Amino acid sequence: MLGESEASQAHFDPSSEHILFDDVPPLFPDEPLPGGWAQIETVQQFVRWAGRLGKSGASDIKMNSSTPVSVRVDGQYYPVTRHIPTPLELSLLLDAVTQDRSSSSVARGGQPVDFSFEVQKSHNDRRSGKWRLRGNATGVKAGLESGVSLTFRFIPEVIPELESLNVNALLVPSLFPDHGLVSIAGVMGSGKTTSLAAMVQRYRQTYRRALVTIEDPIEFDFENIPGAMGTIEQLEVPRMVKSFELGIESATRKAADALLVGETRNRATMESMVHAAEIGIAVYHTIHASSVAAIPGRIIHQFNEIEAPGIAVSFLSEAQVMIQQRLYPRVGGGRIALREWLVLDETHRQRLVDTPIHQIYSVLDTMVRKDGRTLVEDAVIAHREGWINDAVLHRIEAEKSR
Repeated sequence: MLGESEASQAHFDPSSEHILFDDVPPLFPDEPLPGGWAQIETVQQFVRWAGRLGKSGASDIKMNSSTPVSVRVDGQYYPVTRHIPTPLELSLLLDAVTQDRSSSSVARGGQPVDFSFEVQKSHNDRRSGKWRLRGNATGVKAGLESGVSLTFRFIPEVIPELESLNVNALLVPSLFPDHGLVSIAGVMGSGKTTSLAAMVQRYRQTYRRALVTIEDPIEFDFENIPGAMGTIEQLEVPRMVKSFELGIESATRKAADALLVGETRNRATMESMVHAAEIGIAVYHTIHASSVAAIPGRIIHQFNEIEAPGIAVSFLSEAQVMIQQRLYPRVGGGRIALREWLVLDETHRQRLVDTPIHQIYSVLDTMVRKDGRTLVEDAVIAHREGWINDAVLHRIEAEKSR
């Protein structure tokens, strides 16, 4: 638990209105009395405070009934309250932020609840803009009873440019194929969604084409991108369309040129996504995978032994770009995305299609080393530019040498 001496190390930067600190952030100065976390106004006030922590603001907020409320700043979690919210408080809060009195019951019953949440930056000034957050709630053990765990993730206010996300200039031209699959892999919280948003922004500013996004929930506003061309339709699951696969099917009937699939979660979505690529749509999607070489396996292993060879051929035949990214501490504060990637040509695709399923990982890993960019190579460049320190570089090198 943080003490008063640690909290006193923080100081306010009037030029940026940020709360800066040396080692640990201060405690939340307006922590409510017992029962107060059930009030949505309390959480709004907390978001306004957390959004100003450090040079870049907190990226995540975690609330459950076993630990104090915590915030994530520069990739590290810190407890910032003295007391622990009760299961009842968090259940009532979840029902309030989702505007659905059944949400807490759904979460405690085993079904995760996704939602979005907006908070006015200044309580007294509507012109100050809004913090936008996406949230997730699940059931969780809370002592001898069941409760809910809530995670809020801050969504960047402005869609960043690809170059500001450290996307290599050699990779950028290949991110916009006429058809096929662009896969972005990474663990939760690795910046996949933000990278995709930057790609969508560049796509809309470059091409007069029809783009459909299917998201859960909608995070970025792609309608009001400066200099946008073509058309855009953003669909939210399940509020506007019941499932990702139904959204993909709808997009194919709308004569979409490009399609963004917010998350590749199950075999039905994967199958629909690959089919869309096969009929000539450029499909952008995210997937949880630890390396470029692991991406095909995450798709193929959703299918049984009879179906796997067919989906492997379909996916690999349409693969255009595979990217895996991770966030690491940046010199001077904040985090930087480092990536490994491969732009596939017809020779790559045919070689992979002809490869037995159990050998795809090793063959693809060799292709990345020979024709793409490895994570270690990207880290060496970042280190040479002064963006990461020796310790981060050595950690990456050690991880990849195992």
